[in-house]
Amino acid sequence: MGAPRQDRTRSLNIRYLLLAGVTFSLVAGMAYIESRRSHALARAHRAAESRELDDRFGREFDRLEMRLQELKTQAIRAIPFADRRRYPSGVVSASVWTKAPSGVVRSLGFEAEGVWEQALYRVLPAEIAKRTGAAVLPLVGPELANDPSGETLRLGLFPDADGVHVAAIAFRPHALFAAGIPSGGVKTYLIEDSGLILAHTNAAEVGTRTSALADLYRRSSHRISSKSWEGFPTTIRFERVPGWNAFLVMEKVHAPVRASTNPLLILIFISGSLLGILFLGLAIIRPRKPPVAGLAPIVPEVALETAPIPVRTFVPRSAPVTVAAPTPEPRRGLRELRENPPRFIPRAPAVEAPSLAAPVPTNAAQTASDPAVPNSELARFLTARKARSETAEQNRLRREKILLEEFETEARRAKGRERLETKIVESVSSATKSPALFFRYDPLQGIARLSAEAGYPASRSILGAGGMSFALETGLVTEIHAEVARGRALNLWEYPPLVRVMLTRLGIANFEAWPMTEARNPHAGPPRLLGVLVVAESGVDSVLHREFMGALLERASRHYARQDA
Repeated sequence: MGAPRQDRTRSLNIRYLLLAGVTFSLVAGMAYIESRRSHALARAHRAAESRELDDRFGREFDRLEMRLQELKTQAIRAIPFADRRRYPSGVVSASVWTKAPSGVVRSLGFEAEGVWEQALYRVLPAEIAKRTGAAVLPLVGPELANDPSGETLRLGLFPDADGVHVAAIAFRPHALFAAGIPSGGVKTYLIEDSGLILAHTNAAEVGTRTSALADLYRRSSHRISSKSWEGFPTTIRFERVPGWNAFLVMEKVHAPVRASTNPLLILIFISGSLLGILFLGLAIIRPRKPPVAGLAPIVPEVALETAPIPVRTFVPRSAPVTVAAPTPEPRRGLRELRENPPRFIPRAPAVEAPSLAAPVPTNAAQTASDPAVPNSELARFLTARKARSETAEQNRLRREKILLEEFETEARRAKGRERLETKIVESVSSATKSPALFFRYDPLQGIARLSAEAGYPASRSILGAGGMSFALETGLVTEIHAEVARGRALNLWEYPPLVRVMLTRLGIANFEAWPMTEARNPHAGPPRLLGVLVVAESGVDSVLHREFMGALLERASRHYARQDA
């Protein structure tokens, strides 16, 4: 009878396995079909976004030359008013030149202001004589190329119809985007063959160099499919601008598209998976075997005192066995069982709870004054450490007070901003044990230039090696003023242009940068930004002395106002 039962069990297991396989196959097929549908929707969405990018790129490429012509027209119209402030945003200089038999002469424009514009007027006749059409050129010449702020300046030449009169403007190309190109998830920028980014929808990227991208655009034709840093597919559309060694580029990152899933389909997935797991469990679990007929368990009588291991044996029912019934023990109460437990239950060891009558001392003074408590080494150690920390804090505050008094004395004697800025960085470097830098802010050009340093040996002087500078955006200056109005200071350690300068020139990424503003009555308008103080190596010392640096910058701003007066 055992063989037919085993055959039936095996056939049931096979059927359950087949049902589980069919169920899992159906669920996997439905999941595959759903994934293919999602991929098809994503491809269609990406194709639609690519077509929209092509249309938008064509419109922006046509408008770029129009915006450049408008910039030139507005700049030339501002010349008769004899006021440079009427120049449109981004234009630095504008003039009109005439080609005569004697040479190229300036017929309209302001007189040269400063060394830079004088050098520009000397270069322009030769550049105009060499060209017959409109062109946008980088500034050349020793006086023009060595200015750090002139790296993103470009010279535009626009001849009229007869070619006799040529309008020349020196402008910053990011003014072409100043009208506001709507982003809509599209990154637009203007990049030269050298890899220099001249204009960008993100103003912080202007002035950076990516020669690898410029090489890629030169070797490719109009469109590139790539991936973003997050791994999303990206379409890049670009075209060379006529008369300009630059490319107009638009990048569109295609966000993942998630197709809406039918709730009924989700319910089918879950039900099918559970049903498949059930069939698989029924196929794996084996039924319990019944006991063999004709055998019965027999437990022999064993005395408790000897405590042998009981042995379960099986004997045929036909063999008569006489087993003595065990004698039941009389019922005993709980107290009797506790006082006289059975011999086969071991007693647990008695544990006495500690007395809570005497309180535990909480400090070293109580331990030393109480004769019942021993004067431990731990208490003496804690007392000594607390005394050392209090002494260190008092020494730090005394040192800060001395530095502030020395700064006040030296600032009153200072006869110029240079000496005042030098004393600022020397005081901060002495307090924080870190090199310190001070960048003076020029509001006309929007650039902060290094004017004082401390903490570096003479062989590693940054000022002696050419100095440093970085641009300050108008939005950041507004944010600094807003934080000052709230009574807080804004740390510029994450500002991209400053981070890039510190990394490339000094190889430092962990620093602090605190703006110094003019001390002014709150009702007199927003304070004026004076400069930025940089602690080159941020650490525990700089964090402990932040209140000192705030007081130092406040006093220095008052002395700045005295110097201006």
